[in-house]
Amino acid sequence: VLPEELLFKPPAAYGDKDTPDNILQLRYEHFEPRRQSKLGACRKEYDALLRRKDKPRKDNVDALGGLAGQPSSYTETTQTHDEERTLENMRRQMQAMKLKQREEVEALLMQELRAQKLRE
Repeated sequence: VLPEELLFKPPAAYGDKDTPDNILQLRYEHFEPRRQSKLGACRKEYDALLRRKDKPRKDNVDALGGLAGQPSSYTETTQTHDEERTLENMRRQMQAMKLKQREEVEALLMQELRAQKLRE
């Protein structure tokens, strides 16, 4: 799934200025449920990744004959590394957003304090 496939598009985005409104609406009604379905699947997978990451690892053998919590094949190893990189990137993005929000809140508070001092 490509990230741009998950972004909302208004009906007007499904044509140009010459496309009739009813055609735009039909296209929107056709593609929006697909987008919602992909978005739901991505959210479900993301939640599953978070749950898997939070589970404690066990030192016994799993059903596939490997150590529990350990990948049983090269493909699974690659997928696990990709998932870990994705999660790490998401964590970094979240930290950056939190920092930006904190800075914005601090700037607003400083602005409010300055305004309050001017009123006094």
